[in-house]
Amino acid sequence: MHHKLHITALALALGAAFPAFAADDEEQITKVEVKGQNTGDDSYSAGSARTSTRMEMSVRDTPQSVSVVTRAFMDDLGLTRIDEALGLTTGVMIGQADTERTNFYARGFSINNFQIDGMPQGSNAPLSDTVLYDRVEVVRGATGLMGGTGDPSAAVNMVRKRPGKTLAGSASIALRRWDDRRAEVDLTVPLTADGAVRSRVAVAHQDRDSYMDMYHERKTVGLAIVEADLTPGTLLTAGIDFQRNKPTGATWGQCPTGTSTARWPACRATSR
Repeated sequence: MHHKLHITALALALGAAFPAFAADDEEQITKVEVKGQNTGDDSYSAGSARTSTRMEMSVRDTPQSVSVVTRAFMDDLGLTRIDEALGLTTGVMIGQADTERTNFYARGFSINNFQIDGMPQGSNAPLSDTVLYDRVEVVRGATGLMGGTGDPSAAVNMVRKRPGKTLAGSASIALRRWDDRRAEVDLTVPLTADGAVRSRVAVAHQDRDSYMDMYHERKTVGLAIVEADLTPGTLLTAGIDFQRNKPTGATWGQCPTGTSTARWPACRATSR
C-alpha cells in the first residue's frame, strides 16, 4: 500500500508541475493538416491509376501492386522507348531477342497484356515511343477483373497525353552517342476561350546508329487529339497517333539483314 500511494503522489506532482507542456502538445496535434500533393506533369508521383479497377483510385487505395512511370520521370531520365521505361520499373525484367524484338517478364512469367488507354494491343508491336504518353501504369499480377481471364505476370497500360485548358508547349533537342539525334515538340492549344474544346499535338523524330555495325534506325512518331466538354459530366475525345520505324541492318536472332559474310563469319551458314 505504501508503494501505491507514493506512485500516485508522484504522478499528481508531475501533472501539477508541467500542465503547460501537456496543453501545448495537444493543441499542436490538432493543427496538423494535409493540404494536398503535387501530381502534375512535373511530379514523380501519380494521383491515380485506372488499370487495375478502371476507377480513378489512388495507388494507395488500389488493391494490387502498382507502379506508375510518370511524365516527369521519363523526361528527366530521357526515356524515349517503352523498354527503357519498363527497365526502371519495379519487378519488371527485360530480355532482348534482337534489335526489333524485346520480351518483358514479371513474377516469372512473360508479359503479354499491353494496353493503350485500357484497350489491348498486340504484344509484337514495335516498341512504343514515350512521346505519345502521359504515364505508364504497371499492375503486377493478374488483372482478371477488367482484363479477361488475367495474366499472372503483369499488365502494362500506356496512357496517352491529354490536352489542357490553357496554352502550353515544350520543345527539345537531344544529341547522344552513336550519332543519336532526336527532336520533340509538344503543344496544347485551347480551341475555345473557356477551354471547353481543346487540342494537343506531340511529334518526335529520331535518327540514330548503334553500337552494332550496320544498324541504323529512323523513326517518326506523332499524336493529335481533341477533347470537348459536351456537358458537365460528358467528355468527347477523338484522336489519332502514328509511329513509323524504318530500321536498316536489323537483326533476326544474331545476323543483320544484308550481312557481309566477310565481316560476320558466324552468319555464313545462315546466309547460304
